Amino acid sequence: MKRLTILVWLSLSYGAYDIIRLFKHMTTAIHDLLVVGAGPVGCRVAAGVARAGRDVVILEQKSTPDLPVCCTALVSDECLGHFGLAPGLILRSFKAATTFPPAGEAISVNRDRVQAHVLDRPALDQWLGRAAEEQGASCLFGCRVSALSRDDKGITAGFIRDGRKDSMRARAVVLAAGFGSSLLGELGIKRASDWTMGVQAEAGVADEIGVEVYVGRAYAPGFFAWLVPTTAGRAHVGLMANRRTKTHFEAYLARLQKDGKVSDCTQPTFRGITLARPSRTYGDRLLVVGDLAGQVKPITGGGLYFGLLCADIAARHLVSALDKDSLSARMLKAYEREWYTLLGRELRMGRWARRAFGILGDRQLSYLFGWARRRALAERLARDGGIGFDWHSAAISRAGRLLNPFSRKESA
Repeated sequence: MKRLTILVWLSLSYGAYDIIRLFKHMTTAIHDLLVVGAGPVGCRVAAGVARAGRDVVILEQKSTPDLPVCCTALVSDECLGHFGLAPGLILRSFKAATTFPPAGEAISVNRDRVQAHVLDRPALDQWLGRAAEEQGASCLFGCRVSALSRDDKGITAGFIRDGRKDSMRARAVVLAAGFGSSLLGELGIKRASDWTMGVQAEAGVADEIGVEVYVGRAYAPGFFAWLVPTTAGRAHVGLMANRRTKTHFEAYLARLQKDGKVSDCTQPTFRGITLARPSRTYGDRLLVVGDLAGQVKPITGGGLYFGLLCADIAARHLVSALDKDSLSARMLKAYEREWYTLLGRELRMGRWARRAFGILGDRQLSYLFGWARRRALAERLARDGGIGFDWHSAAISRAGRLLNPFSRKESA
């Protein structure tokens, strides 16, 4: 009798449609964490939080995890060991690279041990996704998250799957959606204004070719173009540019073909790359990680190592906040303090170096390369054990001292 009275009161007060919505809201399960994006960083966060026994769901826009990605997936030995990445993900390893200026001789950097590995990026995504699932996380593909709304009890993600609208609730959300996500604005966070566009394709190459980097305004103004061998007879070919990316890529590809370095080429893929932080990377019940958070090397646009480091920081702070049931922006701000303390100097110096590089014309670049060659800069940097593949600030500082004509000449 009491239940009947409640139903009658609800029907008189709200109407049938509102009753259905209210009942659905009251009975909807609430997860501990939703992760928007099943890339390496999102999966790493999910695995860390799920390992602590939390209920984690990953929502991914792509329909399948094995689609090609515009990413060279070059990582260091340090990255490989730190995150325990499977050796089977490695396509090729390198000790050397050659950089070509707009004019003049190229400069090669050779070191006595392997400096970088190129990974199979789709396989990396799948490997990290399986690692998250083994810890208890769930992953739903084909879910385009279109809205996020918060209340005192949690946060609701509205998404489209198989052409139908749906929603899911959680106590907290991690945005790992990468460049182009409009969700930050909905949550009152201003997106970073510093970004660029990357483009990459797969091409046939001679087996003896190594890693090559090209600079100059004709192909990649303010940035660089690359040729990175992967498997036998194949290589990543790509570049970054702020504008006319497709036109620059076609010109670069034509040069490589004219020089006989590449043959057949697949359709290129494009990807925006965020090169600075948004106004903040935290909020009530929210953390932002990866490319969307600007956890990217400003010089190269590489985001795997920095993003994975920040994923572990994010997971640790989320587990603590969930345990305490304290998910306010004030509580989660500690995440940003920690990751920026770790990476802030690298990001600041990288942005400074990239801006300085961006104002140089081809004549200045060629002159600078000639000067560096005369002073054996590459050889001296290669011998410096304090310079690593991932941490650019040491190399920037050292190169600045070596190239400064007013500095005291250092011994070779």
